[in-house]
Amino acid sequence: MKSLVKTGLITLTALLLFACQGKEDYPAYLQTMATVHSTDGVLDYFTSDIGVKLNPQEGLYWTDSIKDGGRILLYFYTKDDVNLPEWNVTVTAYKEVLVQDLTTFETTDRDTLDNQPLNDLYSAWIGYDYMNVLFTNYVSSAEKAQKFELVRVKEKDQIQTGQWPLVTLELKHNTPSITPYYVQEQVTSFDLRPLKAEFAGQDTVYVRFGYKLEEHYTHTFVYALK
Repeated sequence: MKSLVKTGLITLTALLLFACQGKEDYPAYLQTMATVHSTDGVLDYFTSDIGVKLNPQEGLYWTDSIKDGGRILLYFYTKDDVNLPEWNVTVTAYKEVLVQDLTTFETTDRDTLDNQPLNDLYSAWIGYDYMNVLFTNYVSSAEKAQKFELVRVKEKDQIQTGQWPLVTLELKHNTPSITPYYVQEQVTSFDLRPLKAEFAGQDTVYVRFGYKLEEHYTHTFVYALK
């Protein structure tokens, strides 16, 4: 996977919702970011980031640790028409998503966060006002709690009259040391709504997303505000 990242051919999409659907009787296999809807710990349904209601069928093992309103990365299949606004789905897997706010500094010298390299970055995309990142990172056997920040330094913004703003967001692994270590997978959603509010008069903002493996990499996204 590292070679895939190094060549820049990461799965970078504006919205993670895709299907491989063959003949009419074959199910569509999909994955999406979704919001959980539950009552007293009992799962009712999911809503995808584009507003499709997903009704899970019987047989799903569900942990009530993911509360109502929580976000998950959902893997499933359906035989329903994917053009409809509501589907019956069979869930094959799901992963809880950590939701965090942006961390903003006015100038570079204010940014004192540590930035340990990631093990690998599988995908990153913007959808439903979130910057979503799926990656693996090194975790200390002594302390499993990890600190990740999506950092904006305002003095790096490129704002020119008549052009879409360019904002740089840096994924930082904010921990000073990881020795010894093992590898874990994590998916995090960072809330971009403060950017939408700040640039309310714009149709679009360019987001330059940066991250660190053995080297530093960037990719630029288009964040549609309207």
